[in-house]
Amino acid sequence: MGDEENRTKFAFKDLLEGRLAWITPLFWIANVISLLVFFFVNQWTPVLLASTGISVERAALSTTLFMLGGFAGVVAIMRPIDKLGLIPVPILFAISIPAVGLIGFGGLPEWAIMGLVCLAGFCLIALQFGIIATESQVYPTYIRSWGVGSCFAFGRVGSFIGPLVGGAMLAQGVPVQNIFYLAGALLLIGLVATVRLTPLYRLRIQEMLQSGLPGGEKTRDA
Repeated sequence: MGDEENRTKFAFKDLLEGRLAWITPLFWIANVISLLVFFFVNQWTPVLLASTGISVERAALSTTLFMLGGFAGVVAIMRPIDKLGLIPVPILFAISIPAVGLIGFGGLPEWAIMGLVCLAGFCLIALQFGIIATESQVYPTYIRSWGVGSCFAFGRVGSFIGPLVGGAMLAQGVPVQNIFYLAGALLLIGLVATVRLTPLYRLRIQEMLQSGLPGGEKTRDA
């Protein structure tokens, strides 16, 4: 096929050629932040709730609400991603910032905290699916598995850093509420990265369509 350029060997630099020199690292950042904060929230929400006097049983319920919110988010994001390309991803980052940060805000009633946990799950889990669905579209066939795989690899870095950083903060006597403030601040990095990525993504899809390269055809209006 034309997009393969008769290449038989993969070179890592292919992930950083042309417009991909910005697109690939920005996807790496988005993956790291989304998974890092996901594990922050999923790991430490029950601890936070228990520290405020909520029973262990009720605190454990937050994990279920987090996952139910995530299920709803994944279902909700599928059609917008199909129609709009990357645009829903920075929107989810923007919504997740107050949703996550306010979980640690003192004085909120239990029902409000549970609602925020559910909203955080909606955003953070949907983010993962949105990022995966869009990143696969920007790479030509011969490097697509490597491109998507590299994004997964960087995401895994965030997945084990999140709980470690949270545990280290608690070990140093940092209030558990501050973990959520930090998580909200980290999501701002993801927002900035994906806002910058969105126009680059659109241009990349247009280039691939104009060149007849497979990859951008599923994102109709990108």
